[in-house]
Amino acid sequence: MMRLRRELSGLKTYAVFALSLFFCGIILGLLSYPLIEERVGYLIELAFSGILVEEDDFATMLNVFTRNLTATLMLFLAGILILPTIAIMFTNGFIIGLVGMHARSEGVTALRMFGAVIPHGIFEVPALALSAGLGLKLGGELANPGGEKRLGKFIENVRTLSAVYILVVMPLLLIAAVVEVLVSKNLV
Repeated sequence: MMRLRRELSGLKTYAVFALSLFFCGIILGLLSYPLIEERVGYLIELAFSGILVEEDDFATMLNVFTRNLTATLMLFLAGILILPTIAIMFTNGFIIGLVGMHARSEGVTALRMFGAVIPHGIFEVPALALSAGLGLKLGGELANPGGEKRLGKFIENVRTLSAVYILVVMPLLLIAAVVEVLVSKNLV
């Protein structure tokens, strides 16, 4: 448990960087909406198609969990290359900004939007930031020259950071999926 806590503490800078990219993306999405308003409906349909259409709540939760699991795994694994993780975090924020403005243009109040997003977002956004942080830490350590010991250290980091992913990120995603389907979907 102490080692897990130490690893989480070591991820703080990377996760905060990832969150700042996410929030910059949200701001740009909000500001860009008027420029691409006529295409936003299509983009939203493309980004969210097939997620919340199931009649069965369990199937929908599984769908949401699987989609978020895939996204966070991409953030973690692509972090080795650094730039893809940066792009994914920014793009996710951008899409959220567009969705927010689109909902506003459809007459949804800000209070209702926040009410629908906050319950599951408090679990999902940290999971995204931690996954990106895990990947960026791994990529940064791989890029940092360390001589012959670099490969051994990299393999050890993969093990340790994978444990953080399994023990922290996956439970956050599971909670987020349950809350999104049982609470958030009913608040929209």
